[in-house]
Amino acid sequence: MIPHQGPTPPVAPATTDRDEFAVALFRHLFPDAARRNEASARFGVRLADWVRPAGPVGGDVWGLIEIEDGALALYAFDCAGSGLEGAFDAFRMNGLITAINADRRNPGAMLSALNQHLRALLPSGRFVTMTYGVIADDGRFAYASAAAPPPIVVAGAETMVGNGVGLPLGLADTDYDTRSLALPEGATVMLHTDGLSNAIRSDGHRFGQDGMLKLATALGRSTTLETCQTRIEELCERAAPGLTGTITDDALLLLCRRTGDLRRPRTKAPSGPPTGLFEGHLRRSILVVDDDPLVRKVIVQSFQSLGYTPIEADDGHRALSLLESAEEPFDGILLDKNMPGISGLEVLRRIRALPRHAETPMVVLTGDDSPADREEGLKAGAYYYLSKPFHVPVAALLLEAAIGDRNRYRTLRQEQDGRALALSHLTLAEFKFRTVAGVRALAQLLGSLCPEPSEAAGGLFELMMNAVEHGNLGISYQEKSRLLLAGGFDTEVARRLALPSEADRYATVEVYRFPETIDFVIRDLGQGFDWRRYLDFDPERLTHLHGRGIAMARHCAFSEIQYRGNGNEVLARIHRAAEFIP
Repeated sequence: MIPHQGPTPPVAPATTDRDEFAVALFRHLFPDAARRNEASARFGVRLADWVRPAGPVGGDVWGLIEIEDGALALYAFDCAGSGLEGAFDAFRMNGLITAINADRRNPGAMLSALNQHLRALLPSGRFVTMTYGVIADDGRFAYASAAAPPPIVVAGAETMVGNGVGLPLGLADTDYDTRSLALPEGATVMLHTDGLSNAIRSDGHRFGQDGMLKLATALGRSTTLETCQTRIEELCERAAPGLTGTITDDALLLLCRRTGDLRRPRTKAPSGPPTGLFEGHLRRSILVVDDDPLVRKVIVQSFQSLGYTPIEADDGHRALSLLESAEEPFDGILLDKNMPGISGLEVLRRIRALPRHAETPMVVLTGDDSPADREEGLKAGAYYYLSKPFHVPVAALLLEAAIGDRNRYRTLRQEQDGRALALSHLTLAEFKFRTVAGVRALAQLLGSLCPEPSEAAGGLFELMMNAVEHGNLGISYQEKSRLLLAGGFDTEVARRLALPSEADRYATVEVYRFPETIDFVIRDLGQGFDWRRYLDFDPERLTHLHGRGIAMARHCAFSEIQYRGNGNEVLARIHRAAEFIP
C-alpha cells in the first residue's frame, strides 16, 4: 500500500464503467495541492493525510473550509458502507457541506444543521459519522463529533484525547455540542475514521484506540509532517506487524500542525476557477430551475465550485422570464420536471418554441424514475434525464454531453452554403472515410444535397461515426462509456486510428439520388451490433453520456433507416419534396 502524498488518494483498480466514473469523481472530493498550500500559508498550518479506500472508491473523505473571518474548519466523515454505496453518499455529503446555511464557526451548529438535512436526503438505514473542527485565533481546536473517533492533539510531551460521543448524522432528531482542545503553536491535531482502528492485529485483537493513540503520538512528534506521510505504514507495522494488510474498511487519517500565528487578515478565500475534472468547460452559464430552495442551493454552489456560472429560477414563470430577457442564450439548463404552476415539461416545450433558445441543451431532473415518466419526457423532447437524488458531478457530465452534442450539430451547419449548386448534377457516388475529420467534412458535404441540410448532416455524422468507432475500430458501447467518463475517448480513437493495422481500413458511403428519394448506404468492416436496441430513444439510456445518435438520426434527420445483415450496413433515406431541386 502506498501512502497518500497529494490531492489524489490511492485507489484499487476499477472493474466496471460505474467504478471508473466513481473513481474519477472520488479523486476530486479532496482538496488539491493548490488549495492546501493556500490554506497553509493563510492560516499558519501544515496538512498531511493518508487515505486508504477499501476498493476503487470509498465513503471516507476529509476537507477544509476557509471561513472568511479568519478561521479554518477541518472535517472528516465516514459514510456507512464502502465502495460505490459509500462513495455516492460521500458525493452527496460533500455537496451538502458546501451549500448548507449554518454557522461554520460553530461545530455543534454545523453538525446539527447537517443532521437535519441528511435525515431527509439519506436512504433509510444509511448514516454518516463525522468530526468537524475549527482552528480559530484563540489557539484552541473547537470541534463537535457525530459518533466519530475522537480527535487527538499532540503538544510536546502531552497527548490529549477529545470526546467522540454523539449520534451518527441522519438517524434521529438531535443536537450536537461543541467542545474544544488546546492547540498551541507546534501542536498537531489528528482526525481519523475507524478503518485503521478496527483493523485486526496478528494476536486477533483490534488495533483500537490505544494503537491510534500511539500512532498519533509518534506522528505528532515527528519533525515534519512530510515524514509523517512516509512513516504511517512503518509505524503501523512496528506497532502491529501485518496490520495494514487486514484493513477491510475505508481508512483515513488527517493531521494538521499549527506552525505559526493564526491571526490572518480577513481576506476572502480565492474564488478562481478550479482545475481537474471539468477544467475544459469553465465559466459556462447555466440556468437552474427548481422550486426546492435547498436543492437549488446545492446545485448552484456545487456547479460554482466546478467553474460554472449558474443563475437560478424558483419556478417555470421565472425561468421563461429570465430566458426572454437574457442578452445571450445560456450554455445549458437544469430543469426540474415536477414544479407547481408550469410543469418542467411545459417549460421545456415553451423553450423549444423560443428561436434564440430552442437549441439550448437541457437536462431534466425528476423524482419519478418510471419508464412511463421518461417516455413522457421523450415526447416533450427531453433526451437527457437525471433522477433525484442525483450527484452534482454526474449532472455536470451529463450536461456536458448535451452541450457537446449541440455544438457538434451547430458546427455541421456551418460552411454548407453554395455546396448544393456544386453537387446539383450528382446522381450516384461513393466516398470512403476513416477519420473523425473525414466524417465531419463528408457529412457537411452530403448534407447539402438534402432538403434540410443541417438535420441531414447531423444524422449522417452520427451514422458514419458509428461506422468508424464501433465498426472499424471495434470500440464497444461499454468501452465508450468508460472512456468518456475517464476523459480519454478522443485519445483512444486517435491511438487506434494510428495503428498500422488500421491504415487501409475504410468505411464507405454510397449516394443515390432518385427523383423522389435520396439514399445513403453506409458500410463498415466491423462485426456488426444489435442495432434494434438503438433505433428509438431508450428511457434506460437517457442518463448515459452517449447512445442517442442512431435514434436522433432516425427521428430527426431521415424519413427511414434500415439496418441490414449483422448491422455493418445501413440505408438512410430522405424523401425529396417536389419543389426541392438542387
